[in-house]
Amino acid sequence: MVEKIKISSAGRSTEIRHFPVEGAPTWLMVPALGVEARYYDRLGAAMAALGVGFAAVDTPGHGAHNLRAKRGVDYGYHEVVEDVRAAAVELRKHIDADLILGGHSLGGQAALIAANEAPVDRVCVVACCIPWIENWDGPVRRQTALASHAFPVLSKAFGYYPGHWVKFAGREGRQLMTEWAGVVKTGLYPGELQNELLKLEKPVTAVDVVGDMWAPARAVDQLKDVVPAASLTRKTIEDGPWKPGIEAHFKWATKPDHTAAFLAQCLFSDN
Repeated sequence: MVEKIKISSAGRSTEIRHFPVEGAPTWLMVPALGVEARYYDRLGAAMAALGVGFAAVDTPGHGAHNLRAKRGVDYGYHEVVEDVRAAAVELRKHIDADLILGGHSLGGQAALIAANEAPVDRVCVVACCIPWIENWDGPVRRQTALASHAFPVLSKAFGYYPGHWVKFAGREGRQLMTEWAGVVKTGLYPGELQNELLKLEKPVTAVDVVGDMWAPARAVDQLKDVVPAASLTRKTIEDGPWKPGIEAHFKWATKPDHTAAFLAQCLFSDN
């Protein structure tokens, strides 16, 4: 049974969807760009059945979060990271074992940035890499390069990023997508966010999915250079009932019969 925990931070409010397991470690998931926390409900229920607590938090622009991007209402990586830290602080009050900060895709980026100053014991990200253009080749590289130039222009014109119109992510903050485009071009996050990655010393497990076009193995491998002070363990989801490409990037989270037991092991892979 899912437990809903309300939180507030810096005038923003959101919700944690918590699948509690008394006395067990808990994995707090930060969703992918454009994805609501409830997307991970099936995974959360399966993890809880295996004896591992699970939670997911809605980030700005989505689900139970009160902030919606529009002209005059904006947010970027900083606000996402702040809300992740606030979620970790609140969830820590509800558990009496290790808290593992996790994330999927851009949510994994936010988790890695947030982890150093959050009350978490370790980090486990899935289908996550830094969206630097050098991490891809072929059609994905060309598409990402085009997006890094087009998305800021579109966001400026609309006053927000029209993801549903573009058919990539959802309605997002103009600043967030402009910053994302900057990371594509340089491989670096703005200001203090990059320093948070360099300072992270907590154990990190990074899991890739075979066939994932957006977070291929070589890009996930590159995380060792992104968080150089952390001990990084690599794991791979070898196969599942999904097609290579976009499906591999997303559907691992909705097919817990094929992934939950493996991911539960990954959480403690450096022990």
